[in-house]
Amino acid sequence: MPFAARARRVEEQIEVMRRLWRDEVVGIDGEYHSFAGVGLNPRPASGAVPIWIGASTHAAPLARVGRLADGWLPLRVPKHGFEEDLAVVGAAAQEAGRGGLRLGIEGRVQLVSGGPDVAAKRAVSWFAAGATQVSVDAEHAGLRGWTVTWKRWPR
Repeated sequence: MPFAARARRVEEQIEVMRRLWRDEVVGIDGEYHSFAGVGLNPRPASGAVPIWIGASTHAAPLARVGRLADGWLPLRVPKHGFEEDLAVVGAAAQEAGRGGLRLGIEGRVQLVSGGPDVAAKRAVSWFAAGATQVSVDAEHAGLRGWTVTWKRWPR
């Protein structure tokens, strides 16, 4: 598969997955996938599985998040480019007819220098910027094997 075609292929795969999760029998005649009379058993009870997309800081991947994703894993942090990326994601969601920005946003905090107090302040900045949840990476703080809990906050 040509590397340059990866974005179109991913978008088609998202459509295929969502149809398989939702519909009992699916037929697809796409650019990358072609099949008829296929189904999943069991399908998700809700008819869907949330799709989270990590996206670079370029307009096209950010717009893909706005058009297609249920959740976003941003690469930039609050006050260092996140807000600009969020505006691109929100505009693409609006243009795609998805209404307001209603996707999950997971901020990430590394627990390294500054300890837990600094990590907590960074988490608060993520929530203030619109994140719905924050994960904490403790591996680089010498805490291998520890479980770090993250919580979904109401929007």
